[in-house]
Amino acid sequence: LICRHKPSITINDYIKRIFKSEIIDEENYDAIILHTINLLHYLKIKGIYLNNHSSHRIISTLIMLSSKIIEEYTHSNWYWALLCGVSLVDINIMERSIMHLLDHNLHIVISQKQALNIYKSIY
Repeated sequence: LICRHKPSITINDYIKRIFKSEIIDEENYDAIILHTINLLHYLKIKGIYLNNHSSHRIISTLIMLSSKIIEEYTHSNWYWALLCGVSLVDINIMERSIMHLLDHNLHIVISQKQALNIYKSIY
């Protein structure tokens, strides 16, 4: 989950690029953002924190997993890898690693209200 080099794109621009790519249906933006925040909160409880070398990979993998839960029709890992600027092997490893860290549990662990408050505090 850790990148060898600090990405040149900011995490904000990286997230915007994912959402502008049409990989996610616009009607599902809020649900995917809230679900991603919940998963991120769970990782924090497990002692996993974002840093300059891991934030892009962790956030993109969480968005991908959230989209697989929320979206009716999802894109392949190959397409996610292309969008996120990593190899297919890397995106598969990142997905497996995050699933392991989450104990293979993608259930929302905090309330929607709490996630919304976290989301509002970010922006």
